[in-house]
Amino acid sequence: MSGVIAAAIAVIGTLFGAVVAHRYQEKSAARSADRADRERRHQRLFDACADFIALAEDYRRAQYDRWTSQHAQPDSEGALSARAESYRLHVEVRSSIFRLRLIALSAPAQRLAEQAAEIHILIRNALGSRSLMVCE
Repeated sequence: MSGVIAAAIAVIGTLFGAVVAHRYQEKSAARSADRADRERRHQRLFDACADFIALAEDYRRAQYDRWTSQHAQPDSEGALSARAESYRLHVEVRSSIFRLRLIALSAPAQRLAEQAAEIHILIRNALGSRSLMVCE
């Protein structure tokens, strides 16, 4: 009789150990998945920021080139191509800003995306002013 009780206790202990190990593995797997998800979101945000910075710099340069070519020879082929390049980069920067807004989930990152959009508008509006002469 005592052997049967000992065997039942052993079986119950084994089952309890298996349940505890399973729960531990579930929690560990969930933590690993959360960590991987956070890292993927961080990497996407980093990539979006890097893309935006590169495009914004290209756009600033294109706006400067457009301004200088328009003031040097307004109807030349160079002025027209600078204008086309400026428009192309304008669209790319806008899409990059929207991508940044979609990816940025935290409030500080959202504010930075909004500031980037405002700066983009300021650069666009500065084309008609003399302020572009001090860019480079």
